[in-house]
Amino acid sequence: MTQANRLRLSLAAVDRAVAAHDDGKALAQMLSFGRQRIAVYAVGDALWGWFKPVLGHALCPHISNETVRLAVIDHASHPEMIEAALLAGLPDYPNFTSIGLPGGLTAAWRSRPEAWEIYDPLSRTALFMSAGMSHLHGWERGMPFARFLHDLVTPTPEGLLHAAAITDGTTGLLLAGAGGSGKSTTTFFSIKHGFASAGDDLVLVDADERGQVSVSAVYDSLKLVPAALADPADRDRPWLSLDADDPKRITLLSGFSSGTLRRRFPLHAVVLPRIAHAARTTFHRARGSDAFLAIAPSTQRLFLRGAPELVDKVAKVARRLPAFWLDLGTEAEEVAAAIHDLCRSLNDG
Repeated sequence: MTQANRLRLSLAAVDRAVAAHDDGKALAQMLSFGRQRIAVYAVGDALWGWFKPVLGHALCPHISNETVRLAVIDHASHPEMIEAALLAGLPDYPNFTSIGLPGGLTAAWRSRPEAWEIYDPLSRTALFMSAGMSHLHGWERGMPFARFLHDLVTPTPEGLLHAAAITDGTTGLLLAGAGGSGKSTTTFFSIKHGFASAGDDLVLVDADERGQVSVSAVYDSLKLVPAALADPADRDRPWLSLDADDPKRITLLSGFSSGTLRRRFPLHAVVLPRIAHAARTTFHRARGSDAFLAIAPSTQRLFLRGAPELVDKVAKVARRLPAFWLDLGTEAEEVAAAIHDLCRSLNDG
């Protein structure tokens, strides 16, 4: 099958999902994503229900002012939504690649067994289909449709960055670093001591032309290993499972308190946590290049596309915001106290 035919059949499936909603046979909701309003047409309650918990904060009833359409189709329960020719013609390519489109545009697509996702920027239409959840990776439950969302904002001032974000209500901090650097731990210790968060793994950062930098929540999630938590009450929190062999689980930030998940706030600094195993948690000044290297490579490894735009956005963040190393000790109270001290010093400066 040609790439053009795959695109045509994919867009036809989206049209069927829209028609199913019009006939009262499919759910439609509006997903707020930064400056974008995504109309989500969900066909298959179980598949959509698997993704929905971490998106609930950004969902509202469908209204007809979307900037892009996304169909989420479970073709195991609704085989009539997908033409057999599309299923038969799916290539086995687990990473994102491109379909050439008129005008130099590209459509991004990825295929796994009985699963397919594609975004066509020309029509601003996306399809995510799967035969239930069994062929999907656990990480996709924690950050649904992440690569599509990355492609959607690539040509805009917004960037979907591999980082966390916290605020004390006045000062916003972007927490950056490769996996295992301590972002999630720092976020957890912070929200236990009065901070709010916009997410701990992927956040939407807007470095607009006015020189301001702000962050928006994308996923209502905090990813930790429950068995490693000291407080039994934390271990007993509601957790969403990922892969069966992955000890990490997801808990909802909004489940800690009504104000723990903050939808949007300004950023004032980049903080680079690192596990120091020191007696005390301390912070000291870092270079802008340290912030850039903590954000850009790990984000690019996630998405594989849009590198020039990503580099430009991260460079703007690194130029506009001061950066600080946060050498993490072992006591939660000291981590939170050090971050409070940093926020106060930024406010005083």
